[in-house]
Formats: sequence, C-alpha cells, structure tokens
Amino acid sequence: MHGQHATPSNKLPVIQDAILETATCPDTYAYFTYNNASCTATLRVNLATNGATLSNIQLTANPGANCSGGGTGNGTGNIRTYTITIAPNAGPCQITMTWIVRNETAFPSAPGITCGNAFNNNNACNNRGGNQNFCPCPIVVQGAFGGNDDISGPIRTAHLLNMGGSFTDAFGLTCPGPLGYGAACNSFPIGNTKSLAVDVQLAGAISNNASDPPVFLRIVGHSQNGSLDCNRTGNLRDQIEAGCQPPYTINTDPNFACGNPPWTTKNDIFASNPPYPCVAIQTGGTVGQFTQGIQARILGGSNQCPGVGMPGRNYWSSFPALPGPANTDPTLQFTDPRIIYVFMVPFGSFRGSGNDVLPIVSFGIFYVRGWGGNGNGNNDPCPGAISAPTGDLVGNFITRVLTSAQSSGGQACVVGSFNPCVAVLTK
Repeated sequence: MHGQHATPSNKLPVIQDAILETATCPDTYAYFTYNNASCTATLRVNLATNGATLSNIQLTANPGANCSGGGTGNGTGNIRTYTITIAPNAGPCQITMTWIVRNETAFPSAPGITCGNAFNNNNACNNRGGNQNFCPCPIVVQGAFGGNDDISGPIRTAHLLNMGGSFTDAFGLTCPGPLGYGAACNSFPIGNTKSLAVDVQLAGAISNNASDPPVFLRIVGHSQNGSLDCNRTGNLRDQIEAGCQPPYTINTDPNFACGNPPWTTKNDIFASNPPYPCVAIQTGGTVGQFTQGIQARILGGSNQCPGVGMPGRNYWSSFPALPGPANTDPTLQFTDPRIIYVFMVPFGSFRGSGNDVLPIVSFGIFYVRGWGGNGNGNNDPCPGAISAPTGDLVGNFITRVLTSAQSSGGQACVVGSFNPCVAVLTK
C-alpha cells in the first residue's frame, strides 16, 4: 500500500500516488497474484514538484527480489508508467524509485546547488545515496506479491477491500466501496483514516469438474515438507508405495491432544491401542525416495506411462467418471492407483524442521495429476500431467463413497466434505 505525500514546498520530486494495474497476470488485482508463469503489471506513478520542470526529472523504478523490469519507464510529465515483471511464485517484491534532476539551479531551494545537465551519476541532484541531503534513498512506492507455497501457503487471491465510500484517484481510476477492491484502492493520503479489510481465497476445495484448478502438495525437497511416518517400519519410499498400514482415526479430543502424557515419537503412538488419532511426521526424506515410491505406487515401478485403459494412466479428463467401482466407468473397473487417501493435520503444522506427532483432524481423497521427480525423465510421464516442482504432488481433492464390510452406520455423511463417505446397511 502507498502513502500519498502532499505537494512539496520546493523543487524536490515527490511521488504523490503509485498504483499497480494488471497487464498479463491472471488476477485482475496485481498486488497479489498466484501465477505459475511469468506475468506483467503496470506501475503508474503521479509525480509532483514545486518549481522544477517535469521533463528535467528522471524517475527510475527498481523492482526487488524476484521481480524485474521497471527502468526509466514512459512519460516525461507528472504521470509515468513502468512495466513490472513478476516471476512465477515470486514471493514479496518491494518496488522502489530513484530520481535524478538536471538543468535546475538553486536546487532544491535557494541558495541550493546547480544540477548537472545529464541524467548520470556525475549529477549531484539525485537520491541514489550519493547525497544524503536528498534521502530517503531510494523511495519505497509499492509492492507486488507472487503467491508462493513456502510463504503464502494455500492463499490464491488476496484483496485489500475499501470499506468506505468510493473515490477517484489522481489517474481517474475509481476505487469502489464499500467492499470494493482494485488498482486505485491501495494508495491513500498520509494522515487520512480509512476503513479497510482483507479478502482471502484459499486453494484446496473439493473439485466438482475436471476444469477445477489443481492443488500442490509438498512432500520433500523444500522447506516445510509434508511427509508422514505412519508405518512401524520402512522408509519414505516404502510408505509412499504401500500406504499407511495401521488403522488411524480422527482426533476427537477438544484440544487435539496426542496421548497423556503427550506422545513425542512414533513409538509412543504404537504403544497405545488402535485406531490411532495422531500420526508421526518425518523430515529428511530424499527426492529420490519420493520419486521411487510414487512410481512404484502409480506406475508399478516404471517411469513410462501405462497404455490406454490400464491402471496408472491419467484419467482426470474423464472426472467424475474415474476408474473403480466407487466412480463407475463401465470400461475401467480397476481401482485407480492415482486416487490416494491423505491425512489432514492442523494448518501450519509443518513449519518446524524436526520430527513430531500431530493430531489427525480429517481425511481426504486426492487424485494425482502430476509430480516432480528427481530428473532424468522421472516426472509424471502420462499425457495431461501437470508440471510440478521437484518433490511435489499436484492434483485435486475429490469425494467418493466407499464400500466397507468393516464399518457401521453412525454420523451422517456430509456431502461435499473432505472426509470419505462409507456406504453401510442400516436398520
């Protein structure tokens, strides 16, 4: 968000207004965008000075971190525009500006100094840090944020809402209100009180059709991995291939407690009676183990895609008619190995770096549409696979009804929830 300064009392350049407008980014709101490909936004600034000729002022935009572009931009009047490139999953990018003033005397006010006749570092009239009298050096004017799973997690859109009345900015753009957002809604005069709110949308909802956007699950290879240690023996590869063998259940403790005294290791869990309401997590699993495990589970140990009509091929384009008796496709009666069952634990549980024991708050069903292997042709080889970072699974949460001879009727099924539903006979 930009704080608008008042008109200066001398020749010093002042950025009175600065906004970001989307150009090629997927969201209409450029301040936060979740993009898996590079996209661009337009930075628009409103320059003010008292006495200096506007064409004698050069403004340079400097996007930081994983953003690029900027430069001297377009325009020589009070309105200047710049193209900002936001890299895929860029994270936070602070945008700063520097200025150089040429051909001015008595700068910034009498008696002042005489500025050089060129826009270069030999000109003393600049705020690039060479002359501390003209700081701040440089000026922070705006910021962009490219959604990043390590930093912003499941957030896919984030809008700053104007809770007051609508208004028009210096560029003629309207910020709607109340409950409005847009390019003009992230710049306000300093000293003015505004009522604001934040609207956030998260990924991970149950998919209803094949066109729904995918969800990325981090397994290994990054910070904040999300792999479990759910079996009594075996490494990460073995557990991905075979799944979790002991019985687990949802933790119904009001405080999600794990044991009394608290369990701290996997051995503590298995020393109690099943089903287990908590699960151990592990760190340090390698991308190689992840790749071998997912290939064994879905492709039968190969790195080649199975043929049409065979288990392991990607059938997401036919969703919801997936293979298997629970989602009947009369031509594909095998159980689809791309349908996996996952544990759900409290948000933020994987921020640490050590092993731990976590409560199980729910279960989910995930359809694997791609994965990032350890190179050498070990990514998902099937047609329609979605590209994923190394160590990630990508797919969609789905719901389905299971058949079980070992379950009894109890709580009613909540249609559309993450928890699988089990079909049972009731009296």
